[in-house]
Amino acid sequence: MKKIIKNRVYDTSTAKKIGEFSNGLSYSDFDYLRETLYRKKTGEYFLYGVGGARTWAAYQSGDMWGAGEQIQAISLKEAQEWAEKYLTADEYLAEFEPDSDEEINIRIRVDSETNKKIEEKAEKECLSKSEIIRRAIKNYI
Repeated sequence: MKKIIKNRVYDTSTAKKIGEFSNGLSYSDFDYLRETLYRKKTGEYFLYGVGGARTWAAYQSGDMWGAGEQIQAISLKEAQEWAEKYLTADEYLAEFEPDSDEEINIRIRVDSETNKKIEEKAEKECLSKSEIIRRAIKNYI
């Protein structure tokens, strides 16, 4: 499935599948839900959902709701929360745990205007503030 959200393309055929969850109900059940977490090449995360009429993936036609499929852009934090809930510890660590030889934590101070710009960019691109700063530094150096 392919969807445009805020002028950005989300495509299950080109993104990397990270993990999947199904609530185990029958597809014909109004509460059936299967979610798949994906990561785009840009590092953005999104959920692809297939579900019944009482799920976030439902399809609306007039005043009726039915089974449907949807794509939802999510932030890094939301992807981590989803993964904590539905993936094994090893699967979670493979996706989100930085290699200690490659990344270190640093602390920086920015003025409130710069922070606001970073937050807006992170929200717009569904990335963490750290990823926005990391990309800005890479582009600068």
